Amino acid sequence: MKSFYLTDAGKVRDHNEDSVIIVKNKNNECLMAIADGMGGHSAGEVASSIAIGYLGKHFQETFLNLSKVDAVEWIRNSTNEINSLIFQHEKTHPESKGMGTTLVLAIITEDYILFGNVGDSSGYVMKDNKLHKVTYDHTLVNLLVSAGELTKEEAKEHPKKNVLMKALGANDPVEIDVFDCDMEIDEILLCSDGLTNMLENDQIERVLLGDSGPKEKVEKLVVSLKYESYRWNLFRLALEYKYAFLLTMHKELVEAREKGLFDKSYFTDRAWENANRIVDDMDGYFDDTCRGELKKYGSAEELSVAANKYWKKS
Repeated sequence: MKSFYLTDAGKVRDHNEDSVIIVKNKNNECLMAIADGMGGHSAGEVASSIAIGYLGKHFQETFLNLSKVDAVEWIRNSTNEINSLIFQHEKTHPESKGMGTTLVLAIITEDYILFGNVGDSSGYVMKDNKLHKVTYDHTLVNLLVSAGELTKEEAKEHPKKNVLMKALGANDPVEIDVFDCDMEIDEILLCSDGLTNMLENDQIERVLLGDSGPKEKVEKLVVSLKYESYRWNLFRLALEYKYAFLLTMHKELVEAREKGLFDKSYFTDRAWENANRIVDDMDGYFDDTCRGELKKYGSAEELSVAANKYWKKS
């Protein structure tokens, strides 16, 4: 089994609150996990580190030839222990009050594959050339969609789409959702909401369908994510004239294209045309029509909705 992971803080945060692990035990059984922390003063980084640090050590020490039933119990007990550790840390470190973390994990053995998640970090599999989501996001909008009060399209643009209903360090007790996965799959993808908030499933799918290995695919996903983040930020930053930020992102996209990581495999024809136009001529991309449209919107919320409609057309 080949595997690879990569985290990227982006250009907004000055630190990365994600923690990741891929580890095998003595029996060649594998644990993959991502925790996406939350909380001020780097507290989210601490929470995610507590989760992944405990999981990795505990897996290597105690997960040996477990039956599927016992493995499910192991996942639930491990999650409860992580939750307790986060609350204990919060009590002795008042500055970390309010910290928490999401968690998504996969355990791969010869006999079964299990996924587990708390929060909005996600687990996917590729099967028969299609991307399938295994986990369920514990968000307010997902709850509203399930209740029939929002459509999936409305949820994507909802101002509270990132509000979590469940997270480690936020709920006590907390219950992790566990999923029994088909063994006949081609690939596994775990990611935080940083990827799924910006890329549609078909964009992720196109990258995973490529002929390259895990390392190259993950790098291409990050480049694709930066491109999507870049074009969304064009709207906000054009109004604020923060060109230094734009130029930094522009430089990264140019370098990615030079390294061969910026290719057509994960773009629609029109998006590929736009992406290259941005890279080749950033200033020219801001035509008078686009600038005029942007000036009509006063709030960030109105701008976000307008931007989403604009990019759907393009």
